[in-house]
Amino acid sequence: MMKVRLNKVILIVFLLMPVVESLNGYFYGKGISDMYRLLLLVLIAGYFLRYVERLSSNMLKLMLIVCTLLVILLLQFFWLHKNQGIFLSDIKSTLRILLAPIYFVFFYEAIRSKEINREELRKLLLGYSLLYGLLVVIPYLQGAGYVSYDVDGNGLMSKMSEVKGIGCKGYFIELNSLIAILSACSFFIKNMIIHTINKKQNRQTLLAASIYLLLVAALFITATKLGIVLALLCTGILIVQIVQCQVASRYKWGIVLFIGSFLLLMRFLLGNLFTEVLSRLDYFYGQSDGDILNVITSNRFSYLIESMKQIDQSGHSWFIDFFGAGYYSSFSLDGFKRSIVEMDWFDLYFSYGIIGFTAYLYFFKDALFSLFVSKNNVMKSMLLIFFMYSFLGGHIIVNSMTATFLAICLSYSSDA
Repeated sequence: MMKVRLNKVILIVFLLMPVVESLNGYFYGKGISDMYRLLLLVLIAGYFLRYVERLSSNMLKLMLIVCTLLVILLLQFFWLHKNQGIFLSDIKSTLRILLAPIYFVFFYEAIRSKEINREELRKLLLGYSLLYGLLVVIPYLQGAGYVSYDVDGNGLMSKMSEVKGIGCKGYFIELNSLIAILSACSFFIKNMIIHTINKKQNRQTLLAASIYLLLVAALFITATKLGIVLALLCTGILIVQIVQCQVASRYKWGIVLFIGSFLLLMRFLLGNLFTEVLSRLDYFYGQSDGDILNVITSNRFSYLIESMKQIDQSGHSWFIDFFGAGYYSSFSLDGFKRSIVEMDWFDLYFSYGIIGFTAYLYFFKDALFSLFVSKNNVMKSMLLIFFMYSFLGGHIIVNSMTATFLAICLSYSSDA
């Protein structure tokens, strides 16, 4: 009985994540999200200590990746920067990276022992979809929240009511992770809509369609080029799939008309946001001298090339290639913190080298293989969104919000 209650408590705490992260942005500096993650880790540790009777292969792999990354940090400290402040900062960043493996092991073990089922994970993602959509749309309608892009460069937490900016991200701090989550949830709900239409579950279809439109509205409100493109792409795929459904034509065309009317309404109500996004694209096109890769990556590709040059000139290129330089050590060793590329897979490689990069991928290899060989998996499109975004942008792997989604997607898809 206690076991069941603890599982439910942990799931409820996971469900509160969007609210906690929003409050963390609103009360920035109070450490709300740090306390939340500590509570969650204590609960998970309590679950492992009390109810897991033997070490599984995934738990052993978790221990391996923890030890590997910590040894790499020690090597960086003694061989490379010899700076205690950098070392402590890198430990904190490493703990964020380890959230996805830790959460994955919890969900995997709970599913394997039948104490949590996959339907509960689906409901958790449904709850996330609703909460993330509301926590962007409501502040925007109130004229509150933080702008997505601050025109005058006042910082990540510039309020809509105080500065001139483009878009709104609610009270969330990291924009990239928010867009990745909203986009992934849109594809997840899209699949749910098709499933309920085919099953002729009208109430569930209405619920799913309402949440989907909320997510699309949130993506438009954030006014990011990739977010809007993914919203339109997902909607286009949804309309095609609805038309192909084996149900009455009047029923499916009614849904298509409803979604299409909503998009036209969004275009009318948020027309100024589209203009601002196009202006920002034109700005990046000018800044990148027409280089399409820099336009797509918001000039991050040029940062990648510059980082590679700095590594070659650092005098420690062989060490960085194998063991990385951490997140806070300058490649040239003449400054406290370098500017990270903000393309997660490259930052992971630069920070932990071939050894750390390989260890991280090795941990997830079985779950990734199970996911991609599956023909009909509701999580596949979500994970593809995260991988695509982590190549084009940053703060996906190292962000606690997206780490939770990655763990859910991969544990749901694994052969537990």
